[in-house]
Amino acid sequence: MEFFRKQKNKTIQCCACARYCEIENGAVGYCGVRQNVDGELILLNYGRVLFLKKQGKKMLVGSIGSNMRMSFDSNWDTSLFPYLRSKEIGRKKTNEEIKKLGYKYEPEQLVEYVKSQGCDEIVFQFNEPLIYIEYILEVCKKKKDVKTSLVTTGYFSKEVLHEILPLVDEISFLFFSTFDKFYIKHCSAQLPVIKENIKVVFKSKVNLKVLVPLIPQEVDVLSICNFLKEISPSVQITFLKFLPSFRMLDKKATTREELENAKKIAKEVGLKNVDFIE
Repeated sequence: MEFFRKQKNKTIQCCACARYCEIENGAVGYCGVRQNVDGELILLNYGRVLFLKKQGKKMLVGSIGSNMRMSFDSNWDTSLFPYLRSKEIGRKKTNEEIKKLGYKYEPEQLVEYVKSQGCDEIVFQFNEPLIYIEYILEVCKKKKDVKTSLVTTGYFSKEVLHEILPLVDEISFLFFSTFDKFYIKHCSAQLPVIKENIKVVFKSKVNLKVLVPLIPQEVDVLSICNFLKEISPSVQITFLKFLPSFRMLDKKATTREELENAKKIAKEVGLKNVDFIE
């Protein structure tokens, strides 16, 4: 499936995420890697693997760009690369650089490499997987006996969610808040879309996990837990340690006591599958 719609004057509307960017001919979308070339959508980072990290039996995989500009993004230098680099050298040269970044892996090559390393699962997570969804879908179709998972901020379009659910084994949502103002201010995104996508994934056959970074003075643990319990007490939630980064250097790192307290609150609310990672 092509994740774009043709508009007038060679303009296209991208359908890879919930932004539904309208992209003029020659321009790129908000993510910086999805380009309109004469009325057709070109994925600049298709097959360009920037991150490959073995973690037990899992292979963590990632590429350049993001559909959110998060003020606390620890990977801001790569997630925002298309945006920041274009300010330095211009869009045309930046696009050419993106096409050459990292290592080139065709979908089948990636699957074979993962298996050769003794791994049985591919986890797409660094940076936002949704922006190179076409590549992920092709990997899923060739995965054979290898599992595939996503770690995502969850800003799915309906079109992508429909296509990806039958093909992946697990989706982990990085979920930051139940307050609209947080997502607008710190993520430039709309919270209702993400909440609805969490519900849709839970109702599917895909394993759902919710990862919650505990950002001091920003995260209301009780509110998040109540929202998840409304979906189901069995929703898996993992609290993560927050480390100050990018434009949130004024915040303190999460303490173990805060993580333990968050777990306690989740248990008191009635969530059954709760843990935390320091």
